This record gives sequence, structure tokens and C-alpha cells, in this order.
Amino acid sequence: MKPERNLMAACGLEDETQCVCIATLTDMMDEGPKVILRLQEIRRGVIIHPEPLTWYRQKQIEFEMLNLFTFNAVLNGLDNYVLDQVYNRITKIVRDVCEYLSIDGRDELIFFQVFVAMMF
Repeated sequence: MKPERNLMAACGLEDETQCVCIATLTDMMDEGPKVILRLQEIRRGVIIHPEPLTWYRQKQIEFEMLNLFTFNAVLNGLDNYVLDQVYNRITKIVRDVCEYLSIDGRDELIFFQVFVAMMF
């Protein structure tokens, strides 16, 4: 994706139509991920193939639980061996998600981005 490229101009839309499209897309982005379910094809895909979402949600729940455990363990001064095991499992979960999404998880920046995305 090239930010300097004006895709709206390439479509040959009039200025008025461009403004309406931009406003609609901005509203959709501001509304968040729930707007995606309004799109019929995506909703149908989620209904027909729920396994990837179920798998990701299971990984995300385990990830969140391990993070909460880690925060609690640090506050209570738990053994470093246990924390190392938890950190290893968290790393494994993020690597599994990267692998499932066909992302090169060896790149530290991308690994961190997936890590942060799973937290929210």
C-alpha cells in the first residue's frame, strides 16, 4: 500500500462522491471491528468457517490469562523458574499465531506488533 497514491482519483469519482466515500470509510474505521460483521460476505465466511476465529480466540484467552498470571506473580515475587516457563509459553503462543497468519515471526518488530495486537 502506498500512502502517496490517491486511489480515489484513479477510480474517476467526482469530488462529491469522493467526499461521501471518504466520510463513510472514516466512520467505519472509527466504529471498529464490529462494522466488519455488517458486510455480508465476511459475515457469511465467519459463519461458515468459525474454526480460525475459535482457534485464535482460544490462543488469545490463554495469552491474556498468562499475562495476568505474570503481572500477579511479579507483584507477589514468584520464582523466576515459573516466570521463565510462562514467558516461554507466551512466546510460543505469539509464534503460533504468526505462523498461522503466515507472518515471519523472527522479525522482532512484527513479533512485537502481533504481541500487542493480541493484548487488545
